[in-house]
Amino acid sequence: MNEAAGEGPVDYRDAALTRLRKLRIFAEGILLCMGLNYLFYESWAAFIPMLPIPYLYYRWKESQAAAQRRQRLSRQFKDALTSLSVSVQAGYSLENAILGARKDLERIYSPEEEICREFRYFASQLRISVPAEELFGDLGRRSGAEDIRNFASVLWAAKRTGGDTGKILQRCAQMVGDKIDVQQEIEASVAAKQMEQMVMSFMPAAIIVYLKVTSPGFLGVLYGNTAGVCIMTGCLAVYFGAWVLGKKITEAGYGFTRADFSAGWKRGSSGTDQTSPGKGKKGLPALSDRCGSRKSAGSVSDPAGENRTGNT
Repeated sequence: MNEAAGEGPVDYRDAALTRLRKLRIFAEGILLCMGLNYLFYESWAAFIPMLPIPYLYYRWKESQAAAQRRQRLSRQFKDALTSLSVSVQAGYSLENAILGARKDLERIYSPEEEICREFRYFASQLRISVPAEELFGDLGRRSGAEDIRNFASVLWAAKRTGGDTGKILQRCAQMVGDKIDVQQEIEASVAAKQMEQMVMSFMPAAIIVYLKVTSPGFLGVLYGNTAGVCIMTGCLAVYFGAWVLGKKITEAGYGFTRADFSAGWKRGSSGTDQTSPGKGKKGLPALSDRCGSRKSAGSVSDPAGENRTGNT
């Protein structure tokens, strides 16, 4: 796909950290190594095997930042779908609705936000006759967001089979909105547990610091000898495993698949899209069939997937 002058496609799987943020993360990783060395080993020799920790810590923080970026784009995408749905139901084509949604989004968000940059890029690509469904398919690949990929796949099928774009956009906006509402409810319900998990993660380190400060000789037998190093290494491994397990327990999510979209549209369209006998319903049944199986003969290409089948 051609890049727009001045603004090109962005890979949202990249965290896009600034240089200052990267330096700060590496500094935090070095401080973490120093803290672990003080708590468990008290030896500069033990600091050498810990040198990979700053890099691993940086990779973890980078993945967190990329996930937050994708989540922010998904939430902004809900407002984009709402604007597109209103414009299409008012009689605009999808291409003109994209141009109108760009102005609406720039009133809601800063021009530097991800969704505003994407719709400026969409507008530049529409001027050189790039199909709208290809733009959304490309965004689905670059974003790594499941709801955007699902929407792009269904929109691609709908454009190729004559589906009702207005109903599709309306249903998508509703589904994405429901997903975001559920995610926010889950986040609110587990926020207290996440705080408890954070406090419990710091408690073992706080206990060791307390004992080292108040009773220096109490833990002295664990430092400077082979047996003590083995015992403290085992404690560190258990501590790290408990922290990972706690993070996995307190993390929760909610998602839906492309089949949810198609099933919802099929239910919403029953009794409304009547056609002459022998022709069946237009658009939506074909949409469900084509979205349900990519390997069926004559299936429509999936712009958000890696493997494409059928005719485009």
